[in-house]
Amino acid sequence: MFTYIKNILCYAICMLVCLCVCVCAERKFLFGVSKRMSLWSGIAFFLNILINFIVAGFYPYNNYTMLGKVWHAVDTYIEWVWHA
Repeated sequence: MFTYIKNILCYAICMLVCLCVCVCAERKFLFGVSKRMSLWSGIAFFLNILINFIVAGFYPYNNYTMLGKVWHAVDTYIEWVWHA
């Protein structure tokens, strides 16, 4: 499973590099990308937070700990809202 995901990620990165090599030949594109570095930083931070919440959502918490009880309550609320 993880090998399959790793292969897909490697393929996607190779395709992205090839695309960037073809497109990045123009200086205007590079200037436009570098001019918006604060935008890319904000997007990267948002995706970091989102991925951390997704990982936390699938982490097998024990219901006997405080964090497990809180997560169970949040999960129950999300299920209730989702099916409403």
